[in-house]
Amino acid sequence: PEFGHQSRSLFQLDPNFTHLNNGSFGVIPHYVEEATRRMAEVGEANPDMFMRQGRFWRAIDRSREVIAEYVGADIDTCVFVPNTATGVNTILRSIPWAEDDLLVYSDICFDTVVRAVESLAHFKTAPRTAVLKLGLPASHATILESFGAQLKQWRAGMGSDARIVVVLDSIGSTPAVLLPWRQMVKICKKEGAWSLVDAAHSLGQEKLNLREIDADFWVANCSKWFYAKRGCALMNVAYRHHDIMQPLIPAMVNDGPGHQINPNKFVTQFYWNGLADWLAYMSIEPALNFRRQIGGDDKINSYCHDLAVRGGLRTAEIVGTEVLDSPAGDGELVANMANVRLPIDTSIPGPKVFQLFHTEMMGTHRIYAVPYMFNGSWWVRVCAQVYAEMSDFERLGHVLVDVSR
Repeated sequence: PEFGHQSRSLFQLDPNFTHLNNGSFGVIPHYVEEATRRMAEVGEANPDMFMRQGRFWRAIDRSREVIAEYVGADIDTCVFVPNTATGVNTILRSIPWAEDDLLVYSDICFDTVVRAVESLAHFKTAPRTAVLKLGLPASHATILESFGAQLKQWRAGMGSDARIVVVLDSIGSTPAVLLPWRQMVKICKKEGAWSLVDAAHSLGQEKLNLREIDADFWVANCSKWFYAKRGCALMNVAYRHHDIMQPLIPAMVNDGPGHQINPNKFVTQFYWNGLADWLAYMSIEPALNFRRQIGGDDKINSYCHDLAVRGGLRTAEIVGTEVLDSPAGDGELVANMANVRLPIDTSIPGPKVFQLFHTEMMGTHRIYAVPYMFNGSWWVRVCAQVYAEMSDFERLGHVLVDVSR
């Protein structure tokens, strides 16, 4: 089917609900659900044979092979974790911090990542922290200039042996802005800082070549935009850091029959960290096959980006506000999500705004997009996806006018 409402039938979506929040949980195509169900049936028919005679390990390695090729990375730099938050926590807790080290995160950093940073304060030796001011809305050029200046300033006040680690957002969550993270990684290298890219929204929205980008650490959810099942994220770690990496839960390493342990210690540590449902990791190849069946990445993202840009402007026009974009208004900050300012009085308490969205919008109007506070105003994040079309953005605008009164 063509993209738009005709494509809803490809997904497990309620046809009587307007879905504009793909960014939170993603959507699972029928094709992916059926393919992974068949895998589950094989495993459940004889769990011992599936787990102990090598089929499980081969399935995980096949998924690693597929995703590594997709993102342009070496397979032995790629492992799976349940979600981006787990990956970020794993990395931060693996770094051998010293008291003079500095950990930097941005002023739009996702809440769970901020909490991960704050949790390091309980360590016997913890780094100092600093907040990177992005100055949004701003052009990519302005962001890069400011980032370079701030990083130089931090470095100037530190000893030569002190380490700087910078947590970079590739595409923010709230606000959902596309940042020049590739160039920011280069600036980190120039200043001798390590880069940890929170790429929760990148997989499925951006063309990637991780070998070329060469970030120190890179973590992305596979479920949000890639169409894999929830509970699967890719953690990519440069070879130069493999010796420091430790999983949050120590791995069980068994070299018995069928357990073809990878000679790469880094990979082995993330094979088996306790009993869990590993089916999400096996949904990678079906998800990629589905993407190819419906036209491939270029077609998917061309449609979604165009809809996000035009749809965001149309929603803002209906509610009488604006979209969050660079000063030039050229869509530079937009990937497949738009940010529209809400006509809501900022004196209204946050819980009341969230209740408004959860009860009236979801319950009464059967539509949802994520509200959030940014720069002293209320905004809404609107996600474009292949099953959405302009009429959904227009409907959102009219509903927002109604509930904002």
